[in-house]
Amino acid sequence: MVTVLAAAAFALAIVTFTSRGWPARWTVSLFLPVVLGAWFRSDWDAPSSVSHFGGIAAGVLVMVALAAFSITEDRLLRAMQWITLAAIGILVGGLASMEPPPSKFMAIVGPASDQIRLFDTYYLPQLNYGFLGVQGGHVNPNALGGTALLLLPLCLGAGAAGRRSGWRALRVSGDIAATLCFVAVVLSASRTAIYGTFVLGVLFGAWRWPRLRMPLAAVCLLAGGIVASRVAAYDPSTSTSVTMSQAAHSLNNRLRLWREAASPLLENPILGIGINTRQFLATPDHPVAGGPEALEAHAHNQLLQVALDTGLLGLLIYLLLFGGLMVTAMRLARGPEAFAPVVGGALFSLVAVHVFGLVDAIALGAKVGVFQWIAAGLIVACAARELARERRDSPEDPFR
Repeated sequence: MVTVLAAAAFALAIVTFTSRGWPARWTVSLFLPVVLGAWFRSDWDAPSSVSHFGGIAAGVLVMVALAAFSITEDRLLRAMQWITLAAIGILVGGLASMEPPPSKFMAIVGPASDQIRLFDTYYLPQLNYGFLGVQGGHVNPNALGGTALLLLPLCLGAGAAGRRSGWRALRVSGDIAATLCFVAVVLSASRTAIYGTFVLGVLFGAWRWPRLRMPLAAVCLLAGGIVASRVAAYDPSTSTSVTMSQAAHSLNNRLRLWREAASPLLENPILGIGINTRQFLATPDHPVAGGPEALEAHAHNQLLQVALDTGLLGLLIYLLLFGGLMVTAMRLARGPEAFAPVVGGALFSLVAVHVFGLVDAIALGAKVGVFQWIAAGLIVACAARELARERRDSPEDPFR
């Protein structure tokens, strides 16, 4: 049943994209059959494979429905209003049921920062156990941090679009949702989400204000040099730095996972091994939640996980699909139209997926991944509107 429904969703998406001449129609028409083929190589008895394949189908339907609905500027802004309201609900609910994040130390510049503890097992207990009767302990802090990172650009774009269009309700809901995103990133204590927010800010500054590119590049090189020098100088036998110990543990765990993911990929390089089929056994030196026999859910790298699921062929089409949408969004986001901030927010939401995916992953079909398809649908909708306007204005257009 899941296969039939997903195949129908993919067929609907392909027909809709090609019949309407939407941007990315060819890459969508290539990527979805590759995903369907990957499903046939998956373990159909594994609940995670079934749920992730269903998640991809649901995300594709959301993308198509959003692009089809947002055919006018008014509808696009209304869709953004719904997205920001949903984001507020998701973030409040996530904070209300978040597990206590582990004790983490954040290294900034010097040894003194090793003594700065960031929210040591602090997770708003009153909100956690009192808000709407929701008991805490069910939402992973890293998942909440990643969700907030993806939502942050969309919400900031919605607020900017509300100011540009004069839509007060959209401005207010966008600003509230963006504030909650920042709060969730910090309270989750997810280092990947915190560093991802910093990287997004640097990339946005370089894109929005070209004159700042050189100073920002210098700051990044300086920060990268400091971190690299501290990692290179780290000696576990003599160092008492908790920060560096945690960083070394995390880096070693990532390297192990990447090696484990590369092994089955090298055995099936073209087509991969199937949707969310491979999980990673923890070792006594690198335990995960649930004990030494527990499994890591993914390869902790976005592109490596896509390649593992769909093969190098699927990875190539994935890059063409989302890379093409990002290039289109960069062009549209600089325009004077009211929807330009929406496109900019969608652009940086897709950037956030892959910044987060450098050392973590939002696997295809994961619940959080729906925001990746939402961002894609917003870009498609705005690009289709711009294409229709150009055709109407063209003197060679027979329907003019």
